[in-house]
Amino acid sequence: MMSVKQSDMMAPQLPTAVYEVRPEHIIEHEDHPILLSYLDVVVQGYLRMHGLGGVAHFFETTAGWGLPVLNDRADPIYPRHQSLSVKEQALVDRHLAAVMEQAE
Repeated sequence: MMSVKQSDMMAPQLPTAVYEVRPEHIIEHEDHPILLSYLDVVVQGYLRMHGLGGVAHFFETTAGWGLPVLNDRADPIYPRHQSLSVKEQALVDRHLAAVMEQAE
């Protein structure tokens, strides 16, 4: 099994654009789940730009984890989905499980 050192997952601090949805566009409904394929892309970007600390910060400072998550990894719905390594998937899954547990 290939191991990844934490130093291999560190990235230089780069400028980042932050997008926020206007309150009138927020839909908190089970008919609009969080797509895991989308979340994978977001977390992969945070990991590459900000390292493991950036990923942790993303999950700690993002609200709305009480919504359902649709696991569409096998057949991604998000049009700009990316392939994640097994380690990256485990990172997403671990952080997602923690925030979902807190949201209950």
